[in-house]
Amino acid sequence: MRAIIKGRWLITILWVVLAAVLLITAPNMAQLTKEKGQISVPDGYPSSYANQLLKKMSENGDTEKSIVIVFQEKNIVKERETSLKKAMDILEKDQDLHIEDITSYFEANKDIKKQMLSKDQTTLLVPVTYDSNKIKASDFKERVNEKLKSLNLKFEMTGQPLIDDDVITSSQEGLKKTEFITIGFILVVLILVFRSAVAPFVPLVAVALSYLVSQSIVAYLVKYVDFPLSTFTQIFMVAIMFGIGTDYCILLLSRFKEEIAHGKDKIEAILITYKTAGKTVLFSGIAVLIGFTCIGLAQFQLYKSAVAVAVGVAVLIVALLTIVPFFMAVLGKVLFWPIKGDIAHPQSKMWETAGRFSFKKPLFSLLIVGIITLPPILMYKGTLSYNSLDEIGNKYESVNAFNTISDKFGPGEALPATVVVKSSDLLDNNEGLIAIEKLSRAIEQTDGVSKVRSATRPVGKGLSDLYVKSQAKELNTGLDKSNEGLKNIQDALTTMSQSIEDQTPQIKSSGKGINKLISGTESVQTGIQNVEKSLRKLQNGIDQNKKGVAAIKDEIKGAKKKELMAQVAQVNQQVSLYKSISKELKAALAQVDTSSSAAADVKALIKQANTQFSTLEKQIPQVKRKSIVSSD
Repeated sequence: MRAIIKGRWLITILWVVLAAVLLITAPNMAQLTKEKGQISVPDGYPSSYANQLLKKMSENGDTEKSIVIVFQEKNIVKERETSLKKAMDILEKDQDLHIEDITSYFEANKDIKKQMLSKDQTTLLVPVTYDSNKIKASDFKERVNEKLKSLNLKFEMTGQPLIDDDVITSSQEGLKKTEFITIGFILVVLILVFRSAVAPFVPLVAVALSYLVSQSIVAYLVKYVDFPLSTFTQIFMVAIMFGIGTDYCILLLSRFKEEIAHGKDKIEAILITYKTAGKTVLFSGIAVLIGFTCIGLAQFQLYKSAVAVAVGVAVLIVALLTIVPFFMAVLGKVLFWPIKGDIAHPQSKMWETAGRFSFKKPLFSLLIVGIITLPPILMYKGTLSYNSLDEIGNKYESVNAFNTISDKFGPGEALPATVVVKSSDLLDNNEGLIAIEKLSRAIEQTDGVSKVRSATRPVGKGLSDLYVKSQAKELNTGLDKSNEGLKNIQDALTTMSQSIEDQTPQIKSSGKGINKLISGTESVQTGIQNVEKSLRKLQNGIDQNKKGVAAIKDEIKGAKKKELMAQVAQVNQQVSLYKSISKELKAALAQVDTSSSAAADVKALIKQANTQFSTLEKQIPQVKRKSIVSSD
């Protein structure tokens, strides 16, 4: 401590230079908080696993972010249709916005339109998806406001990216308020404790300097070694460092004041102060340092970010051991100005009485403490809030837009909860859709759930075709149609039966005709058989004629004329025989239909016979031919 006192000016200058360099060169803590301060759930929890699955499902991973533009005006679609269409056109075509997808009311189907326009026709939702790698949420919001400014449309924007930005903005504003409130409160307390205009500023300077230095160190750690950070990190550091720092300073200054009051010089008073109260401060500070260092072992990011307090406490301990002695050595009794004369702090009768009572009656004292503390403990219900909007006020646009959606459509329309289902089997089949619908029904029955959208409920209502009731209705409709068709068939059969009964006499008459036809057919068959026999006889006769003609030719050459004439007479007899056969053929042909194939064959044979007779007549002029049967 003597070395610190001797080198107090150099040490103080080093502190000032170090603080200045760090403040100038350190990364912007507010910007780091925006980039890395979002609170996320660690790995191993259902929500984090679901986010990983969603990233795998998305083509662009987690780079696509969604924002909802909320247009508000009475009869907005009817009154501002032209302006709204222009706005949609600007949003779709403007490359500076890096919009990946936009759902326009004027291009959506009727089911989607119902989800986008409120029932009172005053609020229109336009969901937009943009590439977060190319544009930040805050920049996207500013550009949209600029692009649509000329259309005079009243609108606000909300969505998780904008809400996260507003949470960070709110935390920064809250940090400023916390700093002012803390400093003001500490000043009031120190003034009341020391009744001095100078002493209260020593703790403020020491703690403030240590806070600025430690904040810069944390900023470097966050940027280069991925140190845990959240929107509450700076608030933790301010509250704890100013709290314990002020407490330690009060302890040190009070002991220093006592030693000065006892007539010690300032150097000796400093040495005695740090030999006694200084050890208490050091050990207490180390305990706090260890405690907040262990918080870094937690998994939840919000808790892990409190490890920055350990850095602040370490710097604070160094400041209490170097900066506070500097002011003690430089100012001495002036620290307690304007007190004159005896600066000894008088004993408090109130605390002396309370201490004596607790020492004499410890059980009764514990009973009093229990009466005071037990009711609040019993009244605490441990209610938790998972709504990040509770962290910020209604003055932010994202919150106002969200509240508008909540009032007009329900809070789930702006920030719906997503259930991710992973299956080893395909889900795009009947079994998969049935499982999805069962899950949708189970979720819908959960308290607080107003609507469920899924593959079987794309607009929040179940597809009627999938319900047994609807299918039964379709089946009943089909059965009704089948019954109607069967009835028609029955009527037709009845009509046909009646017609048959009416036609019974004609059918009986037709039966008689058929019998006659059968008899006639049998007669024709008999006649054809007779014709066949006659044709056989004719064929035999023709064959004999051929032989006779050949013999005649031979005999004509060398036979006698007498014999030849006898043969001619024989041929004439055969011709007479042919004439009788011809008559039989005519009688048979009369019984055969000229259109039948059998008659045609007979005519062909007769024609052939006539041809042969013509040939015979030419060969034997003495034979006088007569046609057997006309072929016409």
